[in-house]
Amino acid sequence: MHTVKELYELKQKPNLSKISLELLLNYYEQYLKPYRFTYTLSNGTTVNLTFEDEKFCHLLGIETVAIKKYKRKSHLTSPYKSVKGYRRIKEGKLTIKSLKQLEPNGFKSIKDKIIFFYLVPHILESPEIIIDYVQDPSVSLVNCKLMIFELLHGVYVHLGIEIEKGNAYFPRTFLIERITVKNDGTRFIANQPNRITIEKIEKSYVSNGEIISTIYPQKAKEISDSESEPQK
Repeated sequence: MHTVKELYELKQKPNLSKISLELLLNYYEQYLKPYRFTYTLSNGTTVNLTFEDEKFCHLLGIETVAIKKYKRKSHLTSPYKSVKGYRRIKEGKLTIKSLKQLEPNGFKSIKDKIIFFYLVPHILESPEIIIDYVQDPSVSLVNCKLMIFELLHGVYVHLGIEIEKGNAYFPRTFLIERITVKNDGTRFIANQPNRITIEKIEKSYVSNGEIISTIYPQKAKEISDSESEPQK
């Protein structure tokens, strides 16, 4: 089993056998929950993104496994969502094994989310563009205000975020799209018309507002591009 630190430092996707829901929850508590990610966008918008306990199960799609089994019966699906699901994972009562046993096909539908969840903190600090998302039912039922995305470790990683109040946002959906011979991985983003450049990313502590890192994605890209140009 990986440690939290090892998970963060991975250079390629892990084997499912090296992951547990408890490990991912600890990862969430160490690399996401303590921080506010503030994006200054080129259209003048400021986005403050934070991660709460009740969002964890939803991001991994855990409730959808229960829904496939229990058909949206709230008294049966509630142990797999929000704070209740979060606590059951922390207590060791909700595990990958129990999800597989609950509904094998439902588990398969969220397997990639579990495997690639380690990439979420990385895409939050690396994107150059955010999409003002327009739902396209012909592609998917994804519905969110903005979408952060990045190509990392051979997959497109997406985080759809939604307005909570003012410029406060919360994570609404987490999507993985693998690249194959027949799929370039851009299904969720290819035809989106409203791409917004990110001017600045600040990472700060939720507890006291202290800024611990500031990134200027476009400047970083310009430096990277100049370094990769052949010398004349």
